[in-house]
Amino acid sequence: MFGAVLGDIIGSRFEFDRGGRTKEFTLFTKEDDFTDDTVMTVAIMEGLIHAGKDADEKTVKESLIRSMQKWGRKYPYAGYGARFIHWIHAENPQPYNSWGNGSAMRVSSVGWLYDSLERTREAARWSAEISHNHPEGVKGAECAAAVIYLARAGEEKEGIRDYVLKEFGYDLSETMEELRARHEHVESCQDSLPKALTSFFEGISYEDVVRNAVSLGGDTDTLGAIAGAMAEAYYGIPEDIINEGKNFLPEEMLSVLMKIDTAKPATKKAEQIQKVKQLREQGLTYREIGTVMNISAAYAHILDKPELYNTEKHKEMHKKYIDKRREENLAYGKKWREKHPEYMKEWYQANKERYKEYQRKKKENETV
Repeated sequence: MFGAVLGDIIGSRFEFDRGGRTKEFTLFTKEDDFTDDTVMTVAIMEGLIHAGKDADEKTVKESLIRSMQKWGRKYPYAGYGARFIHWIHAENPQPYNSWGNGSAMRVSSVGWLYDSLERTREAARWSAEISHNHPEGVKGAECAAAVIYLARAGEEKEGIRDYVLKEFGYDLSETMEELRARHEHVESCQDSLPKALTSFFEGISYEDVVRNAVSLGGDTDTLGAIAGAMAEAYYGIPEDIINEGKNFLPEEMLSVLMKIDTAKPATKKAEQIQKVKQLREQGLTYREIGTVMNISAAYAHILDKPELYNTEKHKEMHKKYIDKRREENLAYGKKWREKHPEYMKEWYQANKERYKEYQRKKKENETV
């Protein structure tokens, strides 16, 4: 369960535009540290485990509040928002209608601990409602947890993307390049989820996804945490990255992370990789392996030799695929907007100043 935590640590030194909005950087340095994203991720994990897998809403929420206040008070200078600091120290903490991205950056364990998508979304909703009970705050948590659940259950990215568009309606039409060009430091679910999702969908490995997220600038630790959690469920994390990241964490956090890490199921892709290697050792060809595992021979080869596909040629092929998906998403978005004119009218009235600023920056970038 290190995906969100390592993404947080890697992104920590670049927050508030202290980086160059590039993917080329040293993964870990002495300037890195964990932030509130890690503290609350650990707190949510511990609270859920203590409540139990089949606990009801009241039990889950009470357990989460106790755990979050305990960890928040233990690490009071981790970088919490002003309203959340008061929540941590309140005698009777109440939700405060927040749509902040805190609900999504701390939710990753929910995506691993439950046996159905429905239960995953329910628990994610409860985890948000204790503080971030605005509909956008709840939606952000549900979306992040659902993506993690689908990824670790073996769903491919195209299916995950379709589910996100259908269930949550986030605009995924912009590419990484376009998101970097209009970057801004916004700590809302409305802004952070599309960025984290695009970082995940356009990435080709755990490390690449986190580099995508951090390269966007702004709230880099939280973008790294959300995207990193999704990437872990889909790709797993190389052991050397986990080992290096552990050096930044207190032993008491590691003990919680290791408990969940040993309890969670392996990703479907990790199981496939192991199976392919076993069958290769038995002398089977990739075609034979494909028949046994009900996958193509080409995919069996990719699972066995991923390093051969991390080339400029295959990166270009991946880019073409992303461009094609972008065109499809643009067409989908246009069709949706035409079908819901009243919603778009209300949205524009609520966001017209931000929209005008976005259009201005977009025009400037096109001119440059």
